[in-house]
Amino acid sequence: MRFCVLALMWCLAFVGQAQSLERGSVKYQKADSIAALYPKYSLDDTRALSLLLTSSLKDDEQKFRAIYKWVCLNIKNDVHLFLLNEKKRHRFKDKSEKLSQWNEGFVKMVFRKMKKNHSTVCTGYAYLLKELCYHAGITCRVVHGYGKTAISNSESMVPNHSWNAVMINDRWYLCDATWSSGIVNMAEHSFKPSFSEGYFLTSPDLFAKNHYPLDTAWLLMNDKPSFQDFAKGPLLYKDAFNMKIVPESPAVFNNELIQGEAFEVILKMDSAKMIDKELIMCQSIRNGSVNLFEPKISFEENDLVRLSGDFSSRGNYVLHILYAGQYVATYRYKVMKADLAEKR
Repeated sequence: MRFCVLALMWCLAFVGQAQSLERGSVKYQKADSIAALYPKYSLDDTRALSLLLTSSLKDDEQKFRAIYKWVCLNIKNDVHLFLLNEKKRHRFKDKSEKLSQWNEGFVKMVFRKMKKNHSTVCTGYAYLLKELCYHAGITCRVVHGYGKTAISNSESMVPNHSWNAVMINDRWYLCDATWSSGIVNMAEHSFKPSFSEGYFLTSPDLFAKNHYPLDTAWLLMNDKPSFQDFAKGPLLYKDAFNMKIVPESPAVFNNELIQGEAFEVILKMDSAKMIDKELIMCQSIRNGSVNLFEPKISFEENDLVRLSGDFSSRGNYVLHILYAGQYVATYRYKVMKADLAEKR
């Protein structure tokens, strides 16, 4: 699925390195419990809401957690609003004046609907988070750019998403309240609330796997990937973020193999020693035929896990990597005869 960017705006740039923060429900138990106290609280007075969420908490990390959790729990992703914007943006893509007029009017529609129904699209999430942080004295920026999903997965993708950078303890961190809030089913035009921990204060190297800002300062990385590297990379899913699994190789989504040659996928895990080999599975799909199988697995230094396996015959395959039954990453492989590969 894709989410919209309503207006492309310049962000204040800050070059910095993000550090790891301890995460989890235990650490944020008090902040999370406070966030649960005010369901569907009115957005007519964001200052009052911000104070309710943060006044009893001691530090900015806990305050931000309460704000973030409240937004994720109480704001729905409006699929119909997103589809309306997609339709209009496509209609006016070659008419800059009309596109600008539409974007300006749509911004007003987004905030009006969010106040009335507690539903919005990505930009609404990002600006609400920024507004609540402002009243709590927390520095927060809205970041516009590219959100990579199964639908928006090509080098020709256009800016389609917004998220946030927040300063805590004099360092910048990245988060995405839209993708933390739940799951969108585009086929059914529905939204299912389901809080995802993985997009809260995510490490920059993992965040950059499916987020690319228009202002690359907000990558928060010294060694910045190019947009082409980002666009060509594999698909990651929310459970990769929840479990902090980073694909290291292949670096691209589309791959080629000679028939009989094994594929190899290398994953970097938060703690490979804690991984249960029996929970790692691969799923290949070719011409509608699905094959679930156990790959060969080896554990290497630096928390790297190497997976390998074979495809049964020539053709085009989609390869999903699963852990504990959850989708982690996806690649595509074209398996060719040796003589065809030599001609390329």
